[in-house]
Amino acid sequence: MSASGCASSLGLRGDVFVFDVDDRSPNEVADAPQLQGNTTDGIVSPKASLIVSPFTNPASLWRQTDLFLNFGMGYHSNDARDAVQPGGSGLARSTGAEIGARTRLYNRVELASSLWWLDLGSELVFVGDEGTTEQRGPTRRWGVDFEIRVEVLPWLLLDYDLTYSDPRFRVTGEAIPLAPTLLMNGGLTAYPIENFSAALRVRFLDDRAANEDRSVIARGYTLIDLLMRYRWRNIEVSFDVLNLADTNWRETQFATASCLRHEVGADRRCPLNGGGPGIADTNIVSGYGLNVRSGLTVFF
Repeated sequence: MSASGCASSLGLRGDVFVFDVDDRSPNEVADAPQLQGNTTDGIVSPKASLIVSPFTNPASLWRQTDLFLNFGMGYHSNDARDAVQPGGSGLARSTGAEIGARTRLYNRVELASSLWWLDLGSELVFVGDEGTTEQRGPTRRWGVDFEIRVEVLPWLLLDYDLTYSDPRFRVTGEAIPLAPTLLMNGGLTAYPIENFSAALRVRFLDDRAANEDRSVIARGYTLIDLLMRYRWRNIEVSFDVLNLADTNWRETQFATASCLRHEVGADRRCPLNGGGPGIADTNIVSGYGLNVRSGLTVFF
C-alpha cells in the first residue's frame, strides 16, 4: 500500500438576504401582533475537502477506493416574520463535517459509507396550531450514511441507501420534534427492452419523537412503489402504482394538546375542568392509499 493520489479543494461562499414584511391583518384583530419591518442579513461560508486514493497496485481489489474528509459551513434562512422582529435573526449558521470512504469492486459493485456531524445555531420547529415555524435554539446531529449500488445483470440494477442520525438540542439534550432518526430507501430497476424501464422501490421511515421529551411518538411507515417509463425520441410515457401494498400511513403528524369544544376556556386553552392544558397527542393527515398515476412528458 502506498499513496497514489491526493486531491483537495477550498471554497468560500457569500450570501445576502433582504427581508421585508408588510402586516395586512385587519385592524379589528386586537390581539394580532404587528409583524412588519425590513432587515438585511448576510453570511460567509467556508468549505474544504480532501480525497486520498491509497491503493496503487492494479491487481488489488481495492484499487478504486477513495478516502474523503469534508468540512463546511452553511446556513438556513428563518421565517421573514421572525427576522424583522427586535432581536430576530434572518440567517442561522450551520457547521458540519464528514469522514468516509467509497469504492468500486469487480466493476459492478459500488459501496460508500460516512460518519457525519452537523450543528445548527438555531433549529426551526413546525408549530401545528399556527401553521408556522419558530426558532428553538441550537441543535446537533450526528449519524452514519451507507449506500450500495450493484449491477446484478446487464439489465438489472439494485440500490440501497441507509441513514441513521441522532438529532438533539445542544443545551438540554431533548429531541428535535419530528426529526428523522432512521431512513432507508432502495429497490430494483430493470431495463428489459430498449427505452423501457421498470422500478420497484421501497421507502422506510422509522418511528421518531413528536415532541421534545419523547412522550409522544410520530409513527413511521414503509411504502412500496412500482414505477414504469417508456421513452420514444423526445416523448416519455410514465405509469406508476404508488403505495402498492395499500399501507395505512401518516403523511403529516405533529404533537398538540387536544380537547373537546365545550372544554375550551376563555383563554382558548383546554382546561379540562381545571385539570391541565389538554391531552397531548398527534394530529395527523393520512397518507394516500393505493394510487395509480400516469403522465406524458415532452422534452425540448
